[in-house]
Amino acid sequence: MRTGNLVLADAWEGLRLHWRRGLALGAAGVSLGVLAALAVHFYTRSSAGWPFAFLTLYLVVLLGIYAAVLTTVAVASPELPLRLAARAAATLGAQRPGATLLIGLALLLVNLAGIAAAVMPFLTITLAYSFVAVAHFVLPPEAREV
Repeated sequence: MRTGNLVLADAWEGLRLHWRRGLALGAAGVSLGVLAALAVHFYTRSSAGWPFAFLTLYLVVLLGIYAAVLTTVAVASPELPLRLAARAAATLGAQRPGATLLIGLALLLVNLAGIAAAVMPFLTITLAYSFVAVAHFVLPPEAREV
């Protein structure tokens, strides 16, 4: 992202540099997904629970947007501990709440279109595009230049 030129060696370097953060963020994402699925399943069993199911989905979407920003900040600033990267991501989201919500919802729609197309290369492209778009949103312009 910073140089514009990627080679396979960059993937190994990125894995070596970010595997612990990726494992922690991945575990948090899986935990959130499991808890959200259980909550939605529990709340949709009764007619009175539907508002809570909607609230659960709403919060999961917001946390997913935050997770995309957090992942980008964590990768862009490997010198920061994950706790400080989480604080920086929350600060960015609080400083630009409308823009953060709009890019998150736009990327959600792009990825839902990729899932609806049910074509694996298309879905892979939409996921890659999502991370590039979030990087352009999060990183300052001077950090993106060659």
